[in-house]
This record gives sequence, structure tokens and C-alpha cells, in this order.
Amino acid sequence: MSEVATEPPTDDARPKCYLKLFVADGEPNSAIACTNLKRLQGGNFDCELVVDVVDVLENYQAALNAHVLVTPCLVMQSPTNRVVVVGTLSDRQKVISAIGLVEQAGGQAGGQAGEGAGGRANLRHDQQEDAG
Repeated sequence: MSEVATEPPTDDARPKCYLKLFVADGEPNSAIACTNLKRLQGGNFDCELVVDVVDVLENYQAALNAHVLVTPCLVMQSPTNRVVVVGTLSDRQKVISAIGLVEQAGGQAGGQAGEGAGGRANLRHDQQEDAG
């Protein structure tokens, strides 16, 4: 699973939110995170989610460049400050809140996005002006 861009087709002019999901291919938590992110992409948000999936076993340099030391790890680089979410992304509401998405009318309801026992999301917000 090398770097793969998944961009759902869209006819609207919503702004784009660029996300990278760092995974270790074949690992259970990484598979759960991929499934949960795909479900999240199916939501109706104020921006279009543009996702790159990076397998750190094939492209460890991309993980090092992004300062990612654990997987699965979701990194949002734009349009706001850098946001890092570590874990299986099972708590849908926490992920939505962390990356600052606004759900539009008709979006998916419910607090859990998917599988995985103890699906905690660890959140870290980095300011863009930080050099670290």
C-alpha cells in the first residue's frame, strides 16, 4: 500500500481539507483506521476531504518528514493549523471536532464511526508557527 490519493468526485466548490493517514499495512489498528476514515469521507461536511494514505513500511521517510512516530496517525495540514489524531479514529465525534469539520444537514448521525474496542483518539494540536 504505497501512497494513494483518494478524492471522491464532487460537483461543488467546497474548500478542501487535506489529510494524510499514516498506517502500517497489515496491522489491525491501521485497517480499522482506514475503514473509519472512509466512513468519515462519506459524511456531508463544509469541506471536501482529500486523503492520502501512506504506508510507513514502504515510505518511512514521509512519516519522518511529518514527525509521525506511531500508527495509525491522521494528520491535517490545511486549511487550518496542523492537527494530529492518533488511533483507530473510532470516535467519530472526537475526530470531527479535532479536525474542525462542520457537519451539514443530512450528514451521518451517531458518535461512533466503527469498529475496535477501546477506540480512543489521542489528539494533539500543533500551531503552524511552531518549528518543532
